[in-house]
Amino acid sequence: MSVHLSGMFRKDFVVCMIFWILLLLAWMPAYIALYPGTFGYDTPIQMEEYFGYRPLDSHHPLLHTFILGTFMKLGDAVFQSYSKGLAMFTFVQGLVVTNGLACLLLFLKKRGLPKVFLALSLLWLMFHPFLQVLTFNSTKDILFGAAFLHFMIAFSEMIGRKGEEEPEHIGQKVYLLTSAVLMCLLRNQGIYILLITTLMCIFLRIRKRGIYKSLYGAIFISVMYFLFCTYVLQIPKGDMREMLSLPMQQIARVCSESLTGDLEKEMPPKWLEIAEEIIPEKNILAYQPNSADAVKDGFLTDILRENPCRYISLYLSLGIRYPALYAQAAGDMILPYLDMRQNEYRGLMFLYTFPQIDHWGILQHRKLPEYRTYLENMVLYDAPRLFDPGCCIWIMALTMVTSILRKRKDILPGMLPAVLFLGTNLLGPVALLRYSYPLMLITPLLAGMLLRTAGYHVRLNHKKMEK
Repeated sequence: MSVHLSGMFRKDFVVCMIFWILLLLAWMPAYIALYPGTFGYDTPIQMEEYFGYRPLDSHHPLLHTFILGTFMKLGDAVFQSYSKGLAMFTFVQGLVVTNGLACLLLFLKKRGLPKVFLALSLLWLMFHPFLQVLTFNSTKDILFGAAFLHFMIAFSEMIGRKGEEEPEHIGQKVYLLTSAVLMCLLRNQGIYILLITTLMCIFLRIRKRGIYKSLYGAIFISVMYFLFCTYVLQIPKGDMREMLSLPMQQIARVCSESLTGDLEKEMPPKWLEIAEEIIPEKNILAYQPNSADAVKDGFLTDILRENPCRYISLYLSLGIRYPALYAQAAGDMILPYLDMRQNEYRGLMFLYTFPQIDHWGILQHRKLPEYRTYLENMVLYDAPRLFDPGCCIWIMALTMVTSILRKRKDILPGMLPAVLFLGTNLLGPVALLRYSYPLMLITPLLAGMLLRTAGYHVRLNHKKMEK
């Protein structure tokens, strides 16, 4: 038996390495074309915090800030170049992501999915322009996406076991524990995904003893980490207004139409006064349908904390009186996720943001300009629908509907973290491609769940038994 298991391990290792090498070879031109990597989104602000140009807080994940900052400092110390430090970071990030995808493909192979499906999944990942561009971006969502991918693999492995049996190897529990902790530490929303996933497992009476030990352990370690950062290191928490983007956007939509006289039903003046206590009039008038940033920038969280019931009552009252406007405001924020190719912010994937605070002299070297032009054209104009980041959401919805219709209760629990992650995205201030990145990574996993829901694995096992 030990010889057999050793042979299986060697075979799995070789298969995983083949997947990894193929993905690296396919993505290396993107790394060269984007060298040293895109210093974009919020990372310049994070680096200002790391290098002491502004106070440090936990609005952005501290672990990611210190990992990136360490690479930047290392580049300066060894090569006298922060750009070299960024290049090392994005290269290692590419290794981590492609390794995670190789592990995913190996997991799908071990699940008995057809070779044609595996080949198509590999090709889809190898030539996915959005994945190639984002993987070499310094934003926090990339490492979080890798951790989330591993968590989904580990969770699916544990949840798919029959009965209440314990895993044969402690390594499976450690894998789930480690990936869950990293998911929490690399993006603040990770802890909410973990907590609700655990509660839902309990509610659904999922009897997998091994899984609870890992989930409870991950919650404990993550909570201790956050408490240590807050109360021992005295790092202040970030503003909670980010997670209130959708409700504040709905309030602003109604109030902006009231101020401009476009409301069909007149709003009581008292309601507008209450709304302006937490959202100043200038921010209400700056309302934009597809982004909450203009409203969020003026939102007064401290006032909300003083009397939350007052503003919750306002939110509910406005929703009851103006349900159509609430629905429109929510739709403007959410619908871009279903077809991200039309998203007007997709060009941010290539931008070096906040150039006015670039203290590090990071410049793109413009190597392989033809391939960079190809990536820009694909992302900005010509990407086939097959590569649209919204595909994952459609597959997820189809899998859920099919599972319910076919009464496949065993499929739905494995989708819990993905559904919860999507839910946290929908509460965000704007639909951005970087938010969809973790979902893009797990698309083959969800597609595999769809095949299993359709009963393919049953037919496959039957054919094996006949042979």
